[in-house]
Formats: sequence, structure tokens, C-alpha cells
Amino acid sequence: MSDGWTERLGWAWDLISYDPARREAAHRILDEARVAYSDALARYNGAWGRPEARARTDELRTAMSHLLPEALWASPPPPDLGVWPGTPYMLLYLQWEQRFVGEWTWHAKYWSAKTSILRDLAHQVQRLDQRHLAELSDLVLQVVARPQRVGDEWYARLAQVLSRQPLYEQLLALAESEDPGIRERAGYLLLVLDGAFPGRPSLRQWQRYLREHHGRDRHVRVRGSTGVPWFERDDEVLVRCPRCDGLASVRRDPNAPPADGRTWRAWCTECDYADVRVTRQARCAGPATELIFGYPLWLQAECHGGHLFCVDNLEKLERFDRYLRARVDLRSGAQYGTVPAQTYLSSWMMQTSRRSELLAVIGSLRDSVRERSGRFNTQSGMPHEAPG
Repeated sequence: MSDGWTERLGWAWDLISYDPARREAAHRILDEARVAYSDALARYNGAWGRPEARARTDELRTAMSHLLPEALWASPPPPDLGVWPGTPYMLLYLQWEQRFVGEWTWHAKYWSAKTSILRDLAHQVQRLDQRHLAELSDLVLQVVARPQRVGDEWYARLAQVLSRQPLYEQLLALAESEDPGIRERAGYLLLVLDGAFPGRPSLRQWQRYLREHHGRDRHVRVRGSTGVPWFERDDEVLVRCPRCDGLASVRRDPNAPPADGRTWRAWCTECDYADVRVTRQARCAGPATELIFGYPLWLQAECHGGHLFCVDNLEKLERFDRYLRARVDLRSGAQYGTVPAQTYLSSWMMQTSRRSELLAVIGSLRDSVRERSGRFNTQSGMPHEAPG
């Protein structure tokens, strides 16, 4: 019994098709489903605490059930994945990342979804049928053959609970690869299968392996700004001056004594307005305001349909620009570009019909900064010197 999974998500199999035209068609269906989800979410939020909230909740779940991977959250896995009709779509999501990581990253990158799926499959591997087990073994081998990504430690956990053969023999072959990265990853999994490490595979265990067997201190990881508390970030925020409505800036003072909390400075590039505040407490003055002084963000614009686009500074604005331009029409023979790290698009921004409008908005906002003040570096949006 499919419980409507095929009717809702049958199109999603084209996401891993080797035919670019079929994948492009699937991406556009996904766009439409995201529009429906975004509208349902807006109605749900508007009905919070009202009598119609239950109906809006049902609408939201229905909209989620037409998306991947959101459909997996709308219908939580039962105790037995072996008979759940959603299990093939769990595997589909993993295969999508493997085959077309650029497209997967643009449309549906959720590291938490990936790790959750891998964890659930590892915990219930004994309940899966042979076809699913074969697909998981193939996925493990494909992971070994490409650079490491977030959440891959759970593939090591899968290898640990899958049938030893023929996986072990295939890993032995990969351990003889000319690629040093493949040899490292295959060698690690062989040791895991041999029981050389206590407990479950983890990132720390992988780092220990690299240190002991390859002389590397640790696997290189890039820490994004989302891993740093907001009151410790050095990002600049471009705002409107409360005095002259000109271009102003807010930034944490890195030279302030730590015992005084966090010192933030605001200054205007046009009227020399300045202010200082020492706080760890954010001010939630609105969706398009900075967190310390509550000033309106400079880089904000209302788009078609009443959607608000706003960012803190030019660096983040450029990330959105690169994100939007990374998507291409696969029918042209082009491939997706690289998506900037720590950047996510709202559902309404992912529609192809929005691309031209958003790129025009980004260009207009970028020009508004560069035209207002020569004291700002046009590449980073940061002032050459901040007042003392």
C-alpha cells in the first residue's frame, strides 16, 4: 500500500535521471510544490491561536507531503522501515546527493535530513529488503569514491551494520586506488569493519584515524558564521541612520574589554552620527532591523507578492547573487554552479520566475551602497576607518 506516495512524489524519481530534460522538468515541479508550501505556511502562521488553526495545520502537512525531503517529515517513519512506502524516497534523497550534488545542494540541501535518514536506516537495517540493502552498499562505495561531506560519518555506521560481503572485498579494491583520498576513506572503513575502533564511527574517530595512519592532525573543516553566537560575530550590518536617514554601519568593537560585555558601535557615513552600546541582549524590533540598536537595515526591498528581501551587508548580498546564478536550465547543457556556504533561500525565492526580479533587486541594493558613500569599500561594504 503506497498511501498516495507515488501520486504525490512519483515525479521525484526524475531528479536522479541522467536525462537533463527530465531533471529540469522535475526541478520545475519542485518549484511549484515549494510555492504551495510557502503559501500554506503563511496561512498556518496567520491562523496561529485561532479556530481555523487545525485546518491550516492539515493544509501545511499536505503541502509538505509533495516535497522532498519534507514529505519524510510530514509522515514520520514507522517502527518498520521495511514495509513503509516512504523508505524508497529516503534512498532517493541520498541518491540525489550522490549523483547530482550541485542540484541537490541548490534545491534541497538539509544536512540534518541526510543524517536523520542515515541514522534511521542504520538502526533498522535488519528490517530492509535485499534491494534496499544493495542500494545502501552501493551508496557506501560511492561515498568512499568522492570527497567527504557533512554527515558522511553515518555511512561508516551503515557499513558497520551491513552484510560484510561483498562490501569488504570492494573496499579492499578501493584501498588500492591511485587517489589518496579514496585510499584514506576505504582504509578507514576497512578498519571499522575489522573492529579496530571501539564504539560507533564518528568524526572524532575519523580524525584519530587520519592522525595515526596518515600523519594528519585532523580533517579540515570550515566553520561558518552560523556556528558562532550572534553577539560574538564580527559581521558588519548596514543600516539607516536615525538622524539623517543616510547609510550607517553597526559593528561589534573587537577591542572592547570582555568584562564589559559586548560593545557595539554605530556610525553614519554621511552625518557623523555615532552611538555605543554594551549588551548581549538582542532587540527584536522587526524582521528588517539589526539586533543591537534596532535600526532599519539598509539592504532591504519589498518584492512582488509582499515578500521582503533583506540582508545585513554586501558580503551576504553577493552570496545570494551567487546562489541565484548557480541555477541553470539543464536543457541548455550547462551544469549548476557552486552554492555559497551558509546561505539558504526561502521557498518563494527558489522559483525560476523570481530569478530576474531578485537579481535586479540585488543589483539595485548593491548600487545604493556604492553610490551613497565613498568611505565604503565597494567589494566588502565595510568602511575604511571607523570613528574612535
